[in-house]
Amino acid sequence: MLNPKDREVWRIHPTWNVEGCLKFSFETKTLLWEMCKGHSWSSNLNYDSSQLFFLYVIPQRRQADAVIGEPSYQTSHWFPESTYSTNVPNVTRLMTLNTKPSEKGYIKGAKCLTAMALKSDAAIEMRDCSEDPLQSLVTVRTLMDGSHPHTTIGQLAFAANPKYCVARDDNGRHKDDSGNNLMFPSSNRIFVSHCNWAAQLQQNSFEFELILS
Repeated sequence: MLNPKDREVWRIHPTWNVEGCLKFSFETKTLLWEMCKGHSWSSNLNYDSSQLFFLYVIPQRRQADAVIGEPSYQTSHWFPESTYSTNVPNVTRLMTLNTKPSEKGYIKGAKCLTAMALKSDAAIEMRDCSEDPLQSLVTVRTLMDGSHPHTTIGQLAFAANPKYCVARDDNGRHKDDSGNNLMFPSSNRIFVSHCNWAAQLQQNSFEFELILS
């Protein structure tokens, strides 16, 4: 029987008031940060499929806030019950499907996040999904609510050695299409770091947004 979590897709944001969504470009075969396309809290559900990833994420369960008057974005946001399920393996992969499938279909073109080595500063790429242990991640059990509706914050640790995590480059300034200054990752570099990299904790923590279908 299909586990409901197999159908959950997530967008990956930087944390702590930094804009952007992680994207995998099938054209350039690279990971990059770009402005998020589509918002789950508006009527716009036209998501960019290259910003969507399959991944096992189990949010921290918390009690709903008592709300006086109309709810706002500051109140707790309930995830679907299946999202809290612990009936999943302890290992997952971060996978994206081919947005322009060939005759091989979507699954044949799937790409998975892959470390080039489990050591600090090693590169991370998206490679064809396989049994490579460097594609295996610890199922994400997050630590706190995120800053947006249906978001939760956690780390992406490698199952082969969970002291190592996925990390991004530090923050920088970015101008949007209207010329506004936004905080944004200063480059598209994605690499391996120690998970307890305390001085740069924002670089190895991410905000996971469940895309409701």
